[in-house]
Parts: sequence; structure tokens; C-alpha cells
Amino acid sequence: MNLTKILSDHLGWNKARISFLANMVTALFKVRSVNLTDLATALSGKAKADSKYKQLQRFFRVFEMDINSVSLIIAALVPIPKENWTLSMDRTNWKLGKANINIFCVGLCYKGICFPLVWLPLDKKGNSNTGERISVIESFIHLFGETKIKCLTGDREFIGFQWFSTF
Repeated sequence: MNLTKILSDHLGWNKARISFLANMVTALFKVRSVNLTDLATALSGKAKADSKYKQLQRFFRVFEMDINSVSLIIAALVPIPKENWTLSMDRTNWKLGKANINIFCVGLCYKGICFPLVWLPLDKKGNSNTGERISVIESFIHLFGETKIKCLTGDREFIGFQWFSTF
């Protein structure tokens, strides 16, 4: 599986930007950190770490990626069966300064790891509601189809008959 090819198949970017993104993703796996200083040291190439750091800053300053493309790329990178996916619904909430970061997602479970495929930032603290659950499930079905779903797992906070009957 060639990361550059997968990225090219899903993004309409030029070759240099695709190559940089592939290099950055590879570096993320090496350093296991999103800290740009750490990431700069793991990028391939002959430039000094300071130059690589500035390159990362420039990339993120103008970075735009369609969220559906991200989901399709993640699914393309995981060596999964064509159907019978086990999905997990989850939510994470933390504070960054005074801001609440609350992300609700559905991910693909594969060999003990959950890969987020569709997500919805919640502009509030606490649990998702029925409409938000319907929205995230509909987003998954729109991208991947209902036939992919073998089962959906989740914590007890995701109870509700109305949203569950959407698929």
C-alpha cells in the first residue's frame, strides 16, 4: 500500500503537497506526537529541523482538507474487509484553556484499535443528543453505506430508540 497513491486518489492536491503530507504522516508514526518541534525532527529530507518546522507551520497555515476525504483516506489505509465492519460510537470532552473540546465520533474497530471515520464537534459540554447521533450515523452511511455495518458498539450514554432506528 503506497500512502502517496492513496492520498492522491482522494485529494485534488499537487504532487509536492501530497508528498509533504505523506512525509508528515510517516513522521507522526515515528515520533508518536503532534508537537511540531518533535515532528520536524522526524521529517525526511536534508533541511535542518528549523526549516522543517517552518514548513510544517506553512502547511497548517493554509491547510484545508475536505472532512469526507479524511474519512475515506483513513478507511483506505486500514486493511479491513469490504463489509461486516464493527463500529464504535464514542465521545471525548476536555478543556483547552476556557474552551470545551467535545468531539463525538463513529470509528472502525480493527484488531483492538478504533479508527475514527466520521465525527461531529459538539459546541457544548456533555453528552450528544438524538439529532447529533442521527447526524453522525447518516454521515457514515452516506460515505460508506449501510451494508458495511456488522454491529455498532457504544457506552450506555448512547441510548435511544429514535436515532438507532435510522439504520
